[in-house]
Amino acid sequence: MTKSTESNFKTTTRDELKKDILLIVGEIKEDRIFDSHFVIRQLLKSFPDKYLNFSSSIKTKIKKTAITNGQIANVLKTKPISDLVEKIEGKFYSESINGKPNSNAGWKKIKPSTKLKK
Repeated sequence: MTKSTESNFKTTTRDELKKDILLIVGEIKEDRIFDSHFVIRQLLKSFPDKYLNFSSSIKTKIKKTAITNGQIANVLKTKPISDLVEKIEGKFYSESINGKPNSNAGWKKIKPSTKLKK
């Protein structure tokens, strides 16, 4: 990597990603059930560079995708997102971004969001 390339690389922080996750959750209709795999797929579709930058900032050589996605899933438990959703008892089975079936926590949108801008 050259010096000019390095200076153009901007790490995406968890707080920056949280804003994008709030936008994604904000678009889910009230009373709908979803899981973190849905949020991660939407994040990859709408904000792929931020996802990759965030993942690149995680200092590990093993299970980087699992650690990245686990940290993204944990954002659902934090305010202000946690004010809009509630965790559902039990485990849900859905496809990970790697295309593998995986058990996962389910979430229900309980409050409508105010209109947010990207």
